[in-house]
Amino acid sequence: MKKQIMVIALILILVTFSVIVGYFAYQKSLTANKVNEYLETKDYDQKIQSKETSYNYKDSTHYIEIVYEDEPHNRYVYSYNNYLEEVIVEGYNSSNIEITDKKNGRYIDQ
Repeated sequence: MKKQIMVIALILILVTFSVIVGYFAYQKSLTANKVNEYLETKDYDQKIQSKETSYNYKDSTHYIEIVYEDEPHNRYVYSYNNYLEEVIVEGYNSSNIEITDKKNGRYIDQ
């Protein structure tokens, strides 16, 4: 009886772990797909110098950080908001100050 309880507990732990890992993989894939679709519709995908996918543990958000060839001093952070179903774009200059004006960062859309 004690052995059966241990086996059931182990199975539950493994299933729970698998669900959590699968959820994070799904969210990462969803963010990548939505951001890539967004970049393609704006024709930004051909201008990318570097692209890095990361995870923010504080906000529990996957994001993609992009530097464009024609703006190597700026970096843009793209994330996907599941609730609003939209891609969020944030831009930062070389001093790590957020760009809020399109004159300083042409890839800011909001």
